[in-house]
Amino acid sequence: MRPIFSAILFAASVAAVSAGENGHEKAAANLKIVQPKLESLDASSALKWHETFTQEFHKKSAGVSPLSSFSGYSSTAIKSSVAFSGADTSASEANYSIVSANITNSASVTTNATLYHINPLSIPVAPVNMDLGDIAGDLVFDIYQILAIYACYDKPVAPFIICDNKETSGKDLGVTKVVLAVSEQNYGPYATCNICLNGSSPLNTSHLCTHGEYVCDCENGAFPPKKVPCTAAVGYENTSAYLGRTGTGKFCPLTRGHSKVAACAISTAADKLQGSWFSTLRQGEGVTWRLVEVVKRVRRDCHSNSFYTSVERRLPKCFAGCHGGAGASRNTSSLCWAGCFSDAALGPQARTSTHDLESGMTREELVGAWSRPFDSNDVANGGCPHV
Repeated sequence: MRPIFSAILFAASVAAVSAGENGHEKAAANLKIVQPKLESLDASSALKWHETFTQEFHKKSAGVSPLSSFSGYSSTAIKSSVAFSGADTSASEANYSIVSANITNSASVTTNATLYHINPLSIPVAPVNMDLGDIAGDLVFDIYQILAIYACYDKPVAPFIICDNKETSGKDLGVTKVVLAVSEQNYGPYATCNICLNGSSPLNTSHLCTHGEYVCDCENGAFPPKKVPCTAAVGYENTSAYLGRTGTGKFCPLTRGHSKVAACAISTAADKLQGSWFSTLRQGEGVTWRLVEVVKRVRRDCHSNSFYTSVERRLPKCFAGCHGGAGASRNTSSLCWAGCFSDAALGPQARTSTHDLESGMTREELVGAWSRPFDSNDVANGGCPHV
């Protein structure tokens, strides 16, 4: 699922700027929370402390609400703190590793997670060798696909950018809501799983595969990412940490033209929504994850029309000025429509900056609009029938 932002990396041609150390401690101090020494806590105490930190952070951060697809406590919430803290990658990962070690040493627990994925309806619904997201995570992925027109506009397109993603382009696509039972252990490396094109992975041409089948490459979760061996563990990626302003969003002020819009707007979406991505590999099926329920599968064209209509209502005059306008005649491949979408959903400043998360639609409004197709079968009210 995860799009590689090499276009922005190449355009910037600079090293990542390191944030200040001890960011997690500073964030806790600003919220007047006493941070314990994480290495001294057992798993239960560590998780409860992080939950307190997360709740207090969100109380202080208007427009962003706590994120969790899981019941109870899980390591998902802990790794999300990387994005909240403002810490550099090394400092944040050090804290995460300590808590993850405690979780790994605790009793194995399976918890249900409600996740989503977008792909052709011809592919079986069980997410074997696939990427999924919680509701905010798949929404980030969907918004990336809309705004990718900017990253793909200037030619030649930089390596590792998928401008024709077979998961999201073409006919007979679906959006699926599933419940997975996930082993609450230390998450493994996130796998970028995509549909094989012409015998090789779209993101790693040296990885040979069967055309039309899913192929996965695992990475270390750092930025820029490095390839690592895949494991049976469920992979995890914090979309804000990777795509937000402490990730690829660092290149927003350093790029120009269409690539700048892509870098800035996608970074804003990731930080506003605070979503999570997961990868479920074949070697982990029945061991670290299993499919519990297919809640609903809808056609992507129905889902997109419902979601786009909700966004178009925010700036009707802007969309009316585009060729095709809004509604069924919309041309989503035009820069005009994509720009209006960015302005309506994220605010006009998102084209040039990553620092305003308050403009545009709120997180709750965007999540509500994206999830509406699953709420009913009534197309007139934004619902979509199960297929």
